Amino acid sequence: MLKRIAKKTKMVFPLYNEEIHILARPGIAEFDDLTDRRVAIGREGSGTYLTARLLFNISEVVPREMVLIDTDEALAALKAGQIDAMFYVAGYPVKLFSDGVTEPDGLALVPITNKSITEFYPRAEIPARTYAWQTKAVETVAVKSVLISFDFRQRDCDSVGKFAKTISDSMDWLMKNGHPKWKAVDLNFPLKGWEQYDCVRKHLGKAGEPSTTTPRASGSNPVMDAIKQILGD
Repeated sequence: MLKRIAKKTKMVFPLYNEEIHILARPGIAEFDDLTDRRVAIGREGSGTYLTARLLFNISEVVPREMVLIDTDEALAALKAGQIDAMFYVAGYPVKLFSDGVTEPDGLALVPITNKSITEFYPRAEIPARTYAWQTKAVETVAVKSVLISFDFRQRDCDSVGKFAKTISDSMDWLMKNGHPKWKAVDLNFPLKGWEQYDCVRKHLGKAGEPSTTTPRASGSNPVMDAIKQILGD
């Protein structure tokens, strides 16, 4: 069943980066300091949950407990000292941290520089003063948002292709008038492990072009191995 779903799931476009925020109490200066800590990783099944699990798996950093609560609840627990840190995967600035955190709370963003993680996730930076209480730039990594199509009827090729063409033709307008993250979108970004839907390539005039997103050989990518392990739990 999963193989059939995967076969019909195709990438339309890579979109923007979502930075991985780790907010923590004093005493946690880097990702590896999450060892033997209580860490909120989001509700089960959420993007934040999956990403946090992946980072722990590939880095072999083992927290004492992974707490499955949503971000609002996690921030309250963090302020109350019930947990040591929390994950939130979202493009900055995150409204929850802009509105819900102040300097007297004594919380700080934790850099992610673990070599095992940065080998497979693109490096990113949360600039200084992204949040009023954040005085220094913070190194982190990001995950790429991806627009995908699930052609469950196998007859929506033309509609998906036309939709993709509309987005491509509207990029100048979107960058000027849309969300600020549109300025960071590269529709041709080569994303490992994904191949663009042939129906999209056809409408963009790229039909027959070789894919630039050839997956790694099976078993050679610890991120994919971790995903399989998590889905098998």
